[in-house]
Amino acid sequence: VVDDSITVREVQKQILRSRGYDVEVAVDGQDGWNKVRVGQFDLVVSDVDMPRMTGLEFVRKVREDAGLRDLPV
Repeated sequence: VVDDSITVREVQKQILRSRGYDVEVAVDGQDGWNKVRVGQFDLVVSDVDMPRMTGLEFVRKVREDAGLRDLPV
């Protein structure tokens, strides 16, 4: 879950965990980008409007990366 709002991150984390997912959170697009490059994820949920790197910039980087481009966002 990539979102700069702690409230949104926590709600989304709890919803996904209640459905059996292991959840890692990132506080903005840059943090999300750093984590997605080194971890292994089945899905990313991202906000659009965030500091340091917007959700749109984050998704663009994911789609440009050959190892990540098929990751559902």
